[in-house]
Amino acid sequence: MKPKLKLFSFVKFRRVGARFMTVSCGRGPDQMLPAEDYRSWLPEQPVKIRIPESGLASGTPISIPSQFRQTVEQIPNNLALGTCDKIGDALTTWTYQKYYEDVLCVSRAFIALGLEPYHSVCILGYNSPEWSISSLAAVHSSAFAAGIYQTNTAEACRYVAKHARANIIVVDDDQQLQKILSIKNELPDLKAIVQYKPNQAPSDPMVITWDKMLQLGSSESSTESDKRLGMTGVNQCALLCYTSGTTGNPKGAMISHDAITLNSRACPLQLYNWRFGKERLVSYLPLSHVAGHLKDIYWAMTTGSTTYFADANALKGSLVENLKVYKPTRFLGVPRVWEKIEEKIKLAGQENKGVKKKIADWAKGEALSYHLAKNSGVDNPTWRYKLAQKLVLSKVHQALGFDEIIKTEMATGAAVTSEGTHKFFLSLDIRLFDIYGSTESAGAPQATFLPEAGSSRIGTIGRQPRDFLESKLFDVNEEGIGEICSRGRSLFMGYLYDEQKTKQTIDEDGWVHSGDLCTQDKDGFFKMVGRSKEILVTSGGENIAPVNIEDEIKRSLPSIVSNVMVIGDSKKFLSCFITLKVKPDPETMQPTQELDDQVVKTLEKLSIPPVKTVKELLNSAEFCKLDKYIGEGIDEANRNAISNAAKVQKWKILDDDFSVSSGEFSPSLKLKRFFVTDKYQHIIDEIYSAK
Repeated sequence: MKPKLKLFSFVKFRRVGARFMTVSCGRGPDQMLPAEDYRSWLPEQPVKIRIPESGLASGTPISIPSQFRQTVEQIPNNLALGTCDKIGDALTTWTYQKYYEDVLCVSRAFIALGLEPYHSVCILGYNSPEWSISSLAAVHSSAFAAGIYQTNTAEACRYVAKHARANIIVVDDDQQLQKILSIKNELPDLKAIVQYKPNQAPSDPMVITWDKMLQLGSSESSTESDKRLGMTGVNQCALLCYTSGTTGNPKGAMISHDAITLNSRACPLQLYNWRFGKERLVSYLPLSHVAGHLKDIYWAMTTGSTTYFADANALKGSLVENLKVYKPTRFLGVPRVWEKIEEKIKLAGQENKGVKKKIADWAKGEALSYHLAKNSGVDNPTWRYKLAQKLVLSKVHQALGFDEIIKTEMATGAAVTSEGTHKFFLSLDIRLFDIYGSTESAGAPQATFLPEAGSSRIGTIGRQPRDFLESKLFDVNEEGIGEICSRGRSLFMGYLYDEQKTKQTIDEDGWVHSGDLCTQDKDGFFKMVGRSKEILVTSGGENIAPVNIEDEIKRSLPSIVSNVMVIGDSKKFLSCFITLKVKPDPETMQPTQELDDQVVKTLEKLSIPPVKTVKELLNSAEFCKLDKYIGEGIDEANRNAISNAAKVQKWKILDDDFSVSSGEFSPSLKLKRFFVTDKYQHIIDEIYSAK
């Protein structure tokens, strides 16, 4: 029997100046509760909402339950979710009606299991329909979803679950279950553990299977869940997203109903022209990260899109196979994903010889010329470019699973994508647009792109969004570098239980201080140059942003360098750590000691006798040849330095590449500089003590 779709909101607004003020508050969840501040650090505390007179952010606030209900009413029988254990197996699917019913059922079950308002449901597992349903069910229970990275240790899971006051933890397999069982006695708020991929019947009485939970929810009344929705306000927290923890313990960023629904309407539908009810997504980026969560759950739900869940090996090498099967129409990748695809294509391209190679090179040249001209504002596709599209480039798109991407335009974010990678994909007739967002921006781009000619510029994160957010640079120095700050409805509320950090990040005027340093050119394009927290101050008082220097070194030595970290805080000069490209373990995808094929070929060109591992190379009698080659690459990078103080003078190749498992990267692949510094302090001491 289908549940009746209920209307909960009777709130009225009148406009005062540039804001909506509550006239009367009926039952939630679309009511705007009284608030004193634009910031919040308490779970039940609402925030004021700044609503402009016009533009994308001027609409009336709506809650997540109401937004979900609207989509279900419009397209109840459209496919919402699809999944299978292995590519090629039969799909298990959910229509929007079934999706909605399961969310309400799980909400009732969560409440029966002890979920309290303003507490959380932590979710620890690979992307799946159960992940999405759990997240939305938490919101429908006036609680919060809080994702935990799969790579977290048991101790890291304990920190998040305890801080978020988790009443329920949802896990997928036995590996994740064991982490939670090992810490459950340290979680005073925990009431139940739900497992959706058990290998055997749970032996712990606190554990309940997904199927048993659905049975429980089916037998429960909706009285309590309806009551909770009646108390909910659109300006209250709906989601907790934990930061990566690159500078200490992760912080719980509180994101409101209004921020999520505004973001989910304005960005895909109005900024990026998604077609309601017609888009297909492949979910593979961790849902515990704000970008994956917003796009795969909330953007999809608001736009009536179909979300297919990639298999668990997608980031270990099977992503392209998933793309070829599900054929997404929209796609977001992080720089490392694009780099891996680039490497595979280049490796395959080495097999091309003779006429085949000449045709491929010609086609890539035509595509690159067209797109570089388009970036400059000239959209003039020649017959040669159109022929290259038809004969060569369309086949490349098909082989990658990108043949149904709208205009073959895709977003890249989470870090800066190199100029070389941008141009490589432009030569394949694939346009990557750098978008800029953060946990604190609730995944919304603070600077964004439009598809028209001249609206994109390689090396930038676009212009200020039209009618959506206010963005500007604060404390601009003589070099034009300032901190990019934003203000608007789609940003986060504050950090859970951390008033001090909240007030440091959101000022009294509502500006969110990102800590990211940018310049802005005469045409309004923002360019990232580093983070204020990562700024190195040399002993001579020079302020140096390391990110651009690291990118220049990687750009100068693309065949051998995997990662670079510049050192020099309180030192007389800059130095850096370098890691070499190595092959990943096929099971864990963590770096091994075995040298990558690109490195091996470079060593052959340098006449270095064959070696298999990094340590063998570092101990080789001919290592000096590689050292000279790296020195030449660093000299090339130094020629682009903004000052002599920004030039790297010494370097050290490390035995092991950086990874999440060894601690140098956060789960979202951000470099943990403090960790690397502590780990290799003895090498830093050697570099600066040597004469």
